[in-house]
Amino acid sequence: MQLTATPFICSVLLQYGADANIEIPFKSFEKILFVAESNIQIKDLKNATAIRLATLFRHKDIVKILLKDSNELEISKCLRFLERRRTRYDIISVISTFIKGKLEEKYEKLNLIVIYCYVAGNRRHCRFLAYSRNVVQTIEGRIYDIKYLIQNPCKINVKEILADLQNRNIEESDRLTVEAAIQHHGERLFKNHSNLNVISGSAIKSMKSGSILKRKPCVVLYCSSKGYIPFDEDPFPKTLYVGKKDVDVDVREGYFALCPAGITMSEWNNPLRIGGSIGKKGGLSGTLGPFVELSDGSLGFITCAHVFQNDNPGRNVEVVQPSYSSFAGMDITDEDRKCGFLLHKVFNCNQEVDAALVKVLKRHPERALFTIGSTEELLETGFEVNDKPLFDDGSIKETIDPEDVKKIEIKFGCKTGLTRGAFRLRGCSVRVAEATTFSSPNVVMKNQYEIQSIGPTSFFQPGDSGSAVFLVDDTNRLHCIE
Repeated sequence: MQLTATPFICSVLLQYGADANIEIPFKSFEKILFVAESNIQIKDLKNATAIRLATLFRHKDIVKILLKDSNELEISKCLRFLERRRTRYDIISVISTFIKGKLEEKYEKLNLIVIYCYVAGNRRHCRFLAYSRNVVQTIEGRIYDIKYLIQNPCKINVKEILADLQNRNIEESDRLTVEAAIQHHGERLFKNHSNLNVISGSAIKSMKSGSILKRKPCVVLYCSSKGYIPFDEDPFPKTLYVGKKDVDVDVREGYFALCPAGITMSEWNNPLRIGGSIGKKGGLSGTLGPFVELSDGSLGFITCAHVFQNDNPGRNVEVVQPSYSSFAGMDITDEDRKCGFLLHKVFNCNQEVDAALVKVLKRHPERALFTIGSTEELLETGFEVNDKPLFDDGSIKETIDPEDVKKIEIKFGCKTGLTRGAFRLRGCSVRVAEATTFSSPNVVMKNQYEIQSIGPTSFFQPGDSGSAVFLVDDTNRLHCIE
């Protein structure tokens, strides 16, 4: 006897009223089924329905057709059966995609991104995990008898972050080892773990969700939801081997996002100043970076490319200061806002570049002045009222040497103003994660400098994209970090 079925036959049967949920006595087919697949047990087949049979024998096209006519209990039984046989990713994908669609339909207004995952340490304990920026508290429920969680992807574990902020200094030898581990394993980690957002380092290893802290240098893997692993992936490694050492791994919740702003405060500057708000009509805001001399002798300035993510360079892309989403501090016309046009942009993750070049047409500066909001900002960052920072000499710092790690860095951004920080790590890797940005392409930026904030103000916030970061030497001279 041979059992045959095709998607066409199933479609015709359903079209003419066949019941997909009828149970079929299976005793007479025991031998055939054992020959077909020896690890299928009779308890899995007793009184089986059409979708259970199609699932058992991996007829994914038939499973796809039967899903919409099968009841919730049968679909959940199929998925539970597959959880015990994890090699059947093709069938798992068909059923989980169907349930994801139902979950997205139920919460249509939340714009969910749904993944099917298992709980770390228990590969049979599965969940549907959904992300939405439109939720504050986690939403829990069940769909097809499987638990689901809806979370905001930008949530973090405050205990771990606060502990790390207080103990961020890594000894030079340990820091070099951590950086080498990131350099050696980073590409493979991003390839193998879709929920990985940032690879960094720390002097502190956290355990039990931050309730236990141990001073030990480690590589930190920041993911969207700690403890949940996409179904077809392995858990994060516990150690990374580099040279002749095993470096510990600490998994935490965290995310990375490009930071153009929708609303920011910045006055109209005449002449233009480093740190002012810039943008385009109908677009996002960024920060005016350092001035540069162009090949034709004219003046330009650097900012970030992702503020102009959908634009082609040319005179048709007019750049304004301040941006249209910014408060100008006075009544100004559209013509007054214009300051230049987009000349060139590069967003290349392989070259670690996110930069745009704007040619200045109006309000040319004679000196490289900064937008400094108050005397307090100057004093907090180590300057004096009669010794304001300038960048007239155009000094560039191409590489960060070990002795530079102990020096102060400052930044002028249109959102946070003048802030200061200290180097934490050279060579951290970040992914503009799809779960956190809801955009594509899903790119990895390698070999990034990581700077920690010093003082009451965050070193960087949304709206500061394009800001220049300067290393301050012992004489308060500024060196722009490349």
